[in-house]
Amino acid sequence: MKASDKVHLSRVQRVDIERQVRYVDFVSRQGFPITPGSDDVLAVFDATMLLLNADYTQGQLHAMLSDTDDNSSQALFVRRYHNLLSHLLADDIDVNFDESRVLEYYQQLFAEGTGTTLSRTRTAIASLRRGVVARESYTASRELSELVEWLLVSSNSATSFSLVDVAVFLYRFVRETTLPQGREEVMQLLMLLMLRRLGYNWVRLSAPAIVMVEDRVGYRRALLSDSDAQHGLTNWVVYFVHAVYEAAKRFSAKHAPVLPPKSVSHKTVLNSRQRAILDYIAVNQPVGVAAIVKHLHKESINTIKKDLLHLRKLGYIAPDGVLKGTVYYKI
Repeated sequence: MKASDKVHLSRVQRVDIERQVRYVDFVSRQGFPITPGSDDVLAVFDATMLLLNADYTQGQLHAMLSDTDDNSSQALFVRRYHNLLSHLLADDIDVNFDESRVLEYYQQLFAEGTGTTLSRTRTAIASLRRGVVARESYTASRELSELVEWLLVSSNSATSFSLVDVAVFLYRFVRETTLPQGREEVMQLLMLLMLRRLGYNWVRLSAPAIVMVEDRVGYRRALLSDSDAQHGLTNWVVYFVHAVYEAAKRFSAKHAPVLPPKSVSHKTVLNSRQRAILDYIAVNQPVGVAAIVKHLHKESINTIKKDLLHLRKLGYIAPDGVLKGTVYYKI
């Protein structure tokens, strides 16, 4: 099954997704510094736990993280999940993706024992496949194999796939596989792994979970609603791509120069037309000169080009493409 076989987007949705993906790819190429600290990891952890409807307050979760003597199943899960997130947000990680990686995350989270090591235990994975967890493990393994194979084949490459492919995989993983527990928990980990595999390393500082948690109802409706498979998948793809797009915008905004105050006495102040151009680009990026001229229909193309050059020199926007194909993004 190709992603497009089940994702039925309207023309407007398709154009909007293409625009958002192009922006995300642009941000990923900029080479902005990425140095997450412990607080950044904790922010992703807190957001993910809220998305998963954890029955604990933030304070209780943090207490379980710090109390290494607490070996209750809940505390072990919390510390294991935090360790896995820390690993996925580290500087240099193995982004190889296959069925064993999925089962590794599952094993790390739900295996018996008190360990929280991140070492890959092939023996444990093999045991899981043989049915240590439950009879359903064989079915889950077969389904995982088919799903992973679909993902890699859909991209015609064992090394790359599209953002829409990732969205489809995550949806099908939660909705169709039959792992005994923890599909959504593992899905959130796979999301980070697959986005980093796409080269979106900025998720280390601006993970989609932080965007998603602000609309938990929308997230759960998109992922877990009772809509028919075709309609539900399409809704999720639109939701997921937009969440990644918003996360990329927030990351880019951290590196944008601060807008000057609206003061006519300041030499570097942006005039109302330049601010209007900047606002238009921020909402509709990427945009070309023709679209800006149409939006500001009272201004000449030469005036618009001068304003764009001024905004570029100040570091507020960046071009992509050449000649008439050039489009602009807000940094």
